[in-house]
Amino acid sequence: MDKFSNTEFRLKFELLNDNTYSVVGYDGTPVYLAIPSSYNDLPVTNVGGSAFFGCNSLISVIIPDSVTSIDYCAFATCSALNSVTIGRGVKEISDNAFFNCNALARVDINSIESWCGITFTDHNANPLYYAKNLYLNGELVKELVIPDAVTKINDYAFNNCNSLTRLIINDSVISIGSYAFHNCALLSDLTLGNSLINISDYAFGSCDLLTHVTIPKTASYVSKKAFQHCNSLTSVTISNN
Repeated sequence: MDKFSNTEFRLKFELLNDNTYSVVGYDGTPVYLAIPSSYNDLPVTNVGGSAFFGCNSLISVIIPDSVTSIDYCAFATCSALNSVTIGRGVKEISDNAFFNCNALARVDINSIESWCGITFTDHNANPLYYAKNLYLNGELVKELVIPDAVTKINDYAFNNCNSLTRLIINDSVISIGSYAFHNCALLSDLTLGNSLINISDYAFGSCDLLTHVTIPKTASYVSKKAFQHCNSLTSVTISNN
């Protein structure tokens, strides 16, 4: 039997104004949880605030592509939560959604493009902050090329992604958000694209293995804190015409 077909709990739903459903709580003891993509023939688009707060039985969660938002503290202090799968439909994850989920060891996604576009409202909104290991279609992300369809990498997108060792940001990207690659402890090889305009606060802060960075000539704003605490960084080249 599929472990995600566990019937030892019952989810609670609330109908939203747009005729979609939010998961707002549960009865029982969820262990392996797959949020359904629909309920009563309507899509499930939201995981509500504190819906699974302090659910210490929960080990693994799958968020389907139908879900577009995960609200504040939705999975906060789930002490046994080990893995989270985030569907490509998620657009926003709110404050402290995964706060204090210290057992997290992996985050699974199926689209880098979608992941780069998620609005994480703080670092505790991103499960990767705790998990440190990102998996794309089941493969651990070590070397990453940002797809051509991506124009902006949002705040906190890869914060604490310790699995990442090599990063190529394609010419399609014009903006890198605050803390986007902060504390990627094993990142040692970085290529910035030739269309980049903005590099925000702490975008690559505390990436201790970076030794050299070339800033493209297109970059009109590079925060003075963009590479703060990159303790091995000894050389920065600024391209010109």
